[in-house]
Amino acid sequence: MRRISTATRVIDKFGAGKDGFTNGDAVSGLPATDLEDVFFDHVQEEIANVVEGAGITLDGANRAQLLAAIQAMFAPVIGSARNVKMLVSAASASGTLTADEITVGTALGGKKFLLANFNKTINLATTGAGGMDTGAAPVSGYVAIYAIYNPATQTSALLAKNATSSVQTEVYSGANMPGGYTASALLAVWPTNGSSQLVQGSAQDRTFSRLFVQVLSSSSTPATFTALSISNAVPPNAKSIAGSMTFNTGATAATSVMYVAGDSNGLNRELVQFTNNGSTTTSWSAPFNIQITTPQTMYWSSTVTAGTTTFSIEVTRYSI
Repeated sequence: MRRISTATRVIDKFGAGKDGFTNGDAVSGLPATDLEDVFFDHVQEEIANVVEGAGITLDGANRAQLLAAIQAMFAPVIGSARNVKMLVSAASASGTLTADEITVGTALGGKKFLLANFNKTINLATTGAGGMDTGAAPVSGYVAIYAIYNPATQTSALLAKNATSSVQTEVYSGANMPGGYTASALLAVWPTNGSSQLVQGSAQDRTFSRLFVQVLSSSSTPATFTALSISNAVPPNAKSIAGSMTFNTGATAATSVMYVAGDSNGLNRELVQFTNNGSTTTSWSAPFNIQITTPQTMYWSSTVTAGTTTFSIEVTRYSI
């Protein structure tokens, strides 16, 4: 960038070395500042470079592109969102996701864009923008749901990607992004049923809630924390899980204890303990909410002082 440099400029108008313009004064004989192509080329290219540097195509009919570009460059972390909501009240191929605002980007550390008043539908029975990125939705698996954005047309949509076998990235990293869409952000990872439909459930921000899924029913008593696969209840992207742990015991004067934890060392472990002082079979349960360190794996252990106790664990919620 450079300031005006013609001979009729106002010297030091904005301080030492900061020359400016004047309209001139015919009475006093002060000439107006002469213009020069170099100055205007500098102004034009400085502004245009900001707009185009944000991935926005110049549009002569749009006078808010510089503002949009600056907002994009100073946007929050990719995936940041306010009031993300999606409800599927009965299993369906389709669902509508809304949010007050979403931050999408071309890459981690890349160009960012803010999408306000987001309201889009995903249909797993289709492909392309608004559907699967490629192929059919997985059977009894998981799909990652991304917000995607085309800066040139300022068009947004949802895009689903098979998320059954691996952790999905915060920015879409597949090879099947619809043409023109260059920015994205992961919003949810949703289970699918045996008909490749979205299961009944709801997402709020980065937490998904569903009907309970049983991941354990056992009368064994592992003395140390033992790995338990929960792949039927949570996707590889799950970072924390919540649900309930229950036991059923018929032995009187028996104390039963069950622990759940995030790793084999007992990370953020929680427990339920009960002593049966009656003469009938008794059930007892307690909620839990733990972080997990290994994808789709939690850990548990238990002890029983007498008789046999059946332990069960159900998962109802996870966060990504």
